[in-house]
Amino acid sequence: MYAEELGGIALRADLVAPGGEAPPDVRALEAAAADTP
Repeated sequence: MYAEELGGIALRADLVAPGGEAPPDVRALEAAAADTP
C-alpha cells in the first residue's frame, strides 16, 4: 500500500458520520492493522 492510498482512505474515513458505517476499504485497512504483530 502506498502513502497516497492511505491518505485517500483517511480522507474518506473523515467523511463517515458519527455512528455511521465506515467504507469497506477503511474496514479492510483496520482489519489488516489489527492482524499485524
